[in-house]
Amino acid sequence: MKKKLSTVVFLSVLMFSFAVSAGAEVTIYVSVPPQKYFTEQVGGERVNVSVLVEKGQDPHTFEPLPAQMAA
Repeated sequence: MKKKLSTVVFLSVLMFSFAVSAGAEVTIYVSVPPQKYFTEQVGGERVNVSVLVEKGQDPHTFEPLPAQMAA
């Protein structure tokens, strides 16, 4: 069972690794601003990072709008 699961996971990762071309910019949504900073540091110019919880909002009580969930 573990071997089957490992094979499926490996093939999925392999398949999705070719889904984005090398020059394409990837959009990533994070929940709080500190995550945005770290994501930008790791991804550099290849990522476009958006934060769901803006300054002044409490991340513990944040409820996303339907438009944010669809993005």
